[in-house]
Amino acid sequence: MAQTIPCYDIFELVLSGPQGGNPFTEVSFSARFQHRNRLLEPEGFYDGEGRYIIRLMPDEQGEWRYVTKSSVPELNGVEGSFECTAARQGIHGPVQVANTYHFAYADGRRHFSFGTTCYAWVHQPPSFRNKL
Repeated sequence: MAQTIPCYDIFELVLSGPQGGNPFTEVSFSARFQHRNRLLEPEGFYDGEGRYIIRLMPDEQGEWRYVTKSSVPELNGVEGSFECTAARQGIHGPVQVANTYHFAYADGRRHFSFGTTCYAWVHQPPSFRNKL
């Protein structure tokens, strides 16, 4: 049975590879993900203790296939697939610009940004300042 990942969740591919030398700089590691005619090629990273990770947030339902590419044989040419299912309830995807002046989630639902920043000057008596 194929692994299933809800839309906008994180698919994580974890592989074991070399620990010797400096894996952070000496090992290249990426994957080519394909969904229909669309290709994405995220870079992977070394997570320590021989763990190499590639993460992808699928944003379309259906089958996603992948194959890895690496400068070391044990990480190169690993193939697999997963099924992207409907997003979990309440998950709308990343926020993006919509109609030039607005924001919307990936599924089209409007997003309203709001927040506060408070800059306050607090008066301190001279006796307190002299103690600093």
